Amino acid sequence: NAATATALATPRDINGVAFDGTADITVTAAAGTLTGNTLNATVVNSSLTSVGTLTDLTVTNAIAGSVTGTAANVTGVVAIANGGTGASTQQAAIDALAGSTTSGQFLRGDGTNVSMSAIQVTDVPTLNQNTSGNAATATALETARDINGVAFDGTADITVTAAAGTLTGNTLNATVVNSSLTSVGTLTDLTVTNAIAGSVTGTAANVTGTVAIANGGTGATTQQAAIDALAGSTTSGQFLRGDGTNVSMSAIQVADVPTLNQNTTGNAATATTATHLASGAAGTIPYQSAANTTAMLAAGTSGQVLTSGGAGAPTWEDPAVNNYANPSVSAGLTAINGTATTAMRSDAAPAINQAIVPTWTGEHRWDEMGTFSKGITAYGADLFFNFSYLNNTNINTGTSTGTVTIGGTADQTISIGDGGGAKTVTLGSNTLTSTTTIEGGSGGINIGTSAVANTVTIGNAAGEINIPKLTASRPVKTDGSNNLISATIDLSSSNDVGASVLPIANGGTGQTAASAAFDALSPMSSTGDIIYGGASGTATRLAAGSADMVLTSNGAAAPSWNYPKLSSSENYLAADRVLVANNYSTALSSITLDAGTWLITCEATFSFSSASNTYWNATLVLGTSAANAYTSGNGSTRVQGGAGPNPIQISLSKIVTLGSTTTISTYGAANVAATVVVTPPVNPSTAGTATGIHAVRIQ
Repeated sequence: NAATATALATPRDINGVAFDGTADITVTAAAGTLTGNTLNATVVNSSLTSVGTLTDLTVTNAIAGSVTGTAANVTGVVAIANGGTGASTQQAAIDALAGSTTSGQFLRGDGTNVSMSAIQVTDVPTLNQNTSGNAATATALETARDINGVAFDGTADITVTAAAGTLTGNTLNATVVNSSLTSVGTLTDLTVTNAIAGSVTGTAANVTGTVAIANGGTGATTQQAAIDALAGSTTSGQFLRGDGTNVSMSAIQVADVPTLNQNTTGNAATATTATHLASGAAGTIPYQSAANTTAMLAAGTSGQVLTSGGAGAPTWEDPAVNNYANPSVSAGLTAINGTATTAMRSDAAPAINQAIVPTWTGEHRWDEMGTFSKGITAYGADLFFNFSYLNNTNINTGTSTGTVTIGGTADQTISIGDGGGAKTVTLGSNTLTSTTTIEGGSGGINIGTSAVANTVTIGNAAGEINIPKLTASRPVKTDGSNNLISATIDLSSSNDVGASVLPIANGGTGQTAASAAFDALSPMSSTGDIIYGGASGTATRLAAGSADMVLTSNGAAAPSWNYPKLSSSENYLAADRVLVANNYSTALSSITLDAGTWLITCEATFSFSSASNTYWNATLVLGTSAANAYTSGNGSTRVQGGAGPNPIQISLSKIVTLGSTTTISTYGAANVAATVVVTPPVNPSTAGTATGIHAVRIQ
């Protein structure tokens, strides 16, 4: 009866569940009877408390509990808070643990902690040296029955799968070594062959092996070996010292040691002060009287001088004065005793008939007319001719051709006829060729500048006056000190052009005020006029425009007044768009805009097709892409929808400045599938506004 059997004569157990073919059954499988070596990929949860040796383990969240491993399997860098150094090199590790790298400081214990510090005075022992400061017959069933979802009519063997939640027993078959589990229960033990990828937490007590410096450890197992490894070297007499960048072994620098109050070499133990010398007194002077012996020389008498005694003691002596006799030889001069402090020794008297070239060091006067055919030269002294007497002063007024030079190249003041009385000053000759040079260096030359009437004649017989300091072919005027100078005429100075106004015809404005001068030159004639460059740049009047007009450039032609024009653009969604839940991948509406500042507005209507009473929401964003939306301001809006098919209406506005031609789009998404973005025309009673984007250029 195989073709018509409705039940097995004898029920059969399938995985311990009786089955006679009259009804569907669900069988469970003992975990130990599973075949194959990989759990179905849909099985992602379990309550396993132990697993075999895993080849790899990737954990998304931190592992809780005790984790063991070896230093060789540590990846990344162990932070200081987890017992590491937070660094991967010896230098960075010692710097991180030091806490600072101040130049001239050292790792120093203060009785509680070890930290960077300057050497304290008490840290330095007494030194005998110089210092200076510091992760039972039927074969088939009439009706096949499902076993765990697999049809079975008793004609052939089948393989059934078991839902992960129906497994019995507590141990997977040992042949099952692979899975796609993303979570397990609390494991009693965990052994991993390869390094664990992901986030692993644990305690320092579970770390085995030694964490290398490169993994944030010290590479050592004792305190001494650890500090030696991080120090980098163990040179005798050096210290861990900060240099402003790193902490490394270094000798103590002179500047690191502060001023110490301790014994030093020399006689510091007996010196009481450095402000005076023992046995000294006012005016005394120390001197070396013998090897390693210093003596004091008593003060001398006022006016005495210190005289060397050679290898002996110095002494105070009165200064020696040589007494010279007056000359006793006559050489055409009468020797007269004077009051000068200079003297002439008698053995330096000139021989008879020898020419005398005297150098005068004091004031010398001649009561009678004197003739100096070789000239008069004064060095380092004033030279006066007829300084205060009613006598004529004649300089090269003879009948011979001559050159008169008064003054030199040094700073000086030359005054001629500058006294209080009326004078006639004549320089040069009226009849003969004469050159008169008056040179005051960088000083001044005054000729007849007194308050009384003076007659000053300068020039030769032809009426020529040559002033070398003036520039040829340049106007001559006086400066603020009445000095003649070569200069250009200053049209802005009333001193140069007087009180008159330079007319336009002469390159002026014909005005005396800035506003009046501009008005005189301006082509404008009415209120609101402006000036623009006409032909060849000539200033040209543009009459005022009407209210609210803007000035418009016409390229190389004249500008004009026009009413402002606004450019705009808009675009609408072409067809209803069915959205995938939580997906912004496709733009709804797009417009391409030129560079400038734009006011962009957009709107969208979302409709949920389900009539269920489900609450849902939708989001609308605006930008160059869904990932690059203008999130500030109104760039992104999220609106909570009502229950069932109620539509959601969203609108945005944004002012955007673009530097180049740019495409701007709207992107929509909802948290439920089968959401529809509606396009125009729409039924306002059910869907609200259309879906589109608009832009108006505002600058």
